[in-house]
Order: sequence, then structure tokens, then C-alpha cells
Amino acid sequence: MKYQIIISTLYILFAISGCKTEFSVNGEYQKTAIVNAIIDFNDTIHYLKINKTFLGDGNAFDFAAIPDSSYFSSVDGTVKEVVNGTVNRTFTLRDTLIENKDESGVFYAPQQRLYYFYTAPNEKLDKDAILRLNLNLDNGDNIVTGETELVSGLSIESPNDFTPLALAEALVEDDTDYLRPSISFKTGTSAQYFDLRIIFRYNEFEGTNNTIKEFEWKVADLAKDQLAVSPNNQASIVLNGKNFYEQVAAKISIDPAVTRRTVHSLDFVLTGGSQDLVNYIAVNQPVSSLAQSKPTFTNLSGGLGIFTSRSKVVRTRLNGVPNGPATIRILNQNSTRQLCQGQITTNELLFCSPIPEDQNSTFFCN
Repeated sequence: MKYQIIISTLYILFAISGCKTEFSVNGEYQKTAIVNAIIDFNDTIHYLKINKTFLGDGNAFDFAAIPDSSYFSSVDGTVKEVVNGTVNRTFTLRDTLIENKDESGVFYAPQQRLYYFYTAPNEKLDKDAILRLNLNLDNGDNIVTGETELVSGLSIESPNDFTPLALAEALVEDDTDYLRPSISFKTGTSAQYFDLRIIFRYNEFEGTNNTIKEFEWKVADLAKDQLAVSPNNQASIVLNGKNFYEQVAAKISIDPAVTRRTVHSLDFVLTGGSQDLVNYIAVNQPVSSLAQSKPTFTNLSGGLGIFTSRSKVVRTRLNGVPNGPATIRILNQNSTRQLCQGQITTNELLFCSPIPEDQNSTFFCN
């Protein structure tokens, strides 16, 4: 009897193993739209990235490299500009191919399809408008809607065009001798997130040949509730003078071919973002805990992603104004001295001052 049970069991196992059962670890595919657009009312052309999710058996990276995996067959869309509840203008989305996408990423490159709408060349969106997005994807398979207020009213108040930055004392003996000037600005009414960067441009000379070079210094990114905002929407972000010189030292190399360098200009670049943008950035930060699950944020109906707004303002300061007063400069004399001969940047970077006010100083360009 025991042998019969064993033989019967083996027969069942062989019978089962002879049946080929196919299965997939992937669940049932559900096509979902992913839309990303950040609108700046200062621009005249506004871009949207519209893709779909994809699923298949195999390596997901292989699918990501195939454009058709992420594109909808048809995209019909409009953006309505609504002011005080009335549709002011309706813009129809058009498509275009960019040709220079970075090829080091996961997704298809160098071409990538984007969608856009535009205003007339000398017109902008109404800064007080609400924009309403409506997308009909693959002939009604996916309908996506969303809306956003426009961020506006952002402006840089100081430094103005005439007052130089003071980043260091005349004599720097320790960190307390580096100064911390404030960049003051108007927050506007709807911006909830602020990013301040400075573009430092400098002239680099090799004999009589001059090249203008630059680097970007990210000063701060702060939510509005991290700032002291006055009743008239005035706020400020503090610059750390020592950090400025550390940025110069880190991003400009000693080069034997260079004969001298001078300051060309500074761009103060302030970007204000909506509350939806704050939320989207927050939930998409890398997971740092052992719990790998994370929430999903979208302000779209019928899809994922974000349709929101930001505003960017730039104040440019030239080091000396052509045909203007000789004393107008970006950095005051003490700060210029630290750039040219300081403990951090040192004279090996060969910065000197072309400002006539400094002609009796040891850091004046000869």
C-alpha cells in the first residue's frame, strides 16, 4: 500500500510538471497620464511634458529607452486663461521635438516630444488669471484636468543699482569679520517657496585675450513660513560673506595660462513657487528612512504630476557702469580686497580691481 501511494504521488508530480503555466509578476496594465508643467507668466512660450505610464515583462530600462512606450497616440489639449470667472483667452496645445535632451538619463534621447502654448510676442499671460488645463488623450481614453493660480508680484528691492555689497571688513582675522548683507524682496501674494541664486561672472585674461566665465551659487531655498514677512509682503534672505569667497575658491581653478581676472557682473536670481510646487517637491524628496513607501502628490484630476506656476526675477549688477560714475561697483573696496588678496581666495587666483577708485591699492590691476 505504501508503494502504491508513493507511485501515485510521483505520477501526480510528473503530470503537474508536464503542464506549462505562464504567469507575469506584473499586474493588469492601467494607462495613466503623467503631466508636468510649471508656468511663468513672464514667459511668452509655455511648455508641458505629457507622457503615459508603461508596463511590460522585461527590463523597465529597456522600455524607458523606447519613445512609443511613453507617448500617447493622440493629444488634444487647451489651456484657458480665466480672469474674475470669465474666460479671457483659450490656448490650444501644439507639439514639438527638442533635439538636445541629455543622453545620460534613463529615458529616450536626444529627441523628446513636448507640448506648448504661446501668447503674442509682446504679450504675457494676465498675472491675475487662473489657468485651467484640459487634456483629451488617445481619443477620450484619458481625460486630465487641472488648474493653477499664477505667481506674480515678485521683485528684488535690494541691493539696488548703486550700493555695493559689503561682504568683509577691511581686516579679516576670523569668521566674525565676514559680513552678512541682506537681499530684500517682495514676495508677491501667491508665492510660497523662494529660491535665491547668484550668478558670478568674471573676466579671465590670457594676455590680451579676454573670456567671460561664470558659476552659479545657490544661496538658499526657503518656504514662506521660514521667512519673516512684513504686512506689505517684504522679506529678506541673508548672504554669508564667507560662503561667497568659498564658492569662488572652489569653482575657479588656478591656471598658469591666466594673467589676471576681474569681476564682470552679478545676477541675483529669485524664483518664487506656488504652494502646490512646495508640496510636490516635498513628497518627491529621496526617502531617507527604512520605510520606503512615500505619499503621492498631484493637483491633477485623471492623471499624475503637477500643473502649477512660478515666477523668476533677475537683477543684474555690472562692475562699473559704461559711461557712468566711476565709483559704481558690485563689491565695496574691502570686499574687493578680500577677493584679490584674501585668506580664502588668495592672490593665486589673480583677481585684481579695474575700478579707478582702487588705483592706489595693491590689488589694482596694473
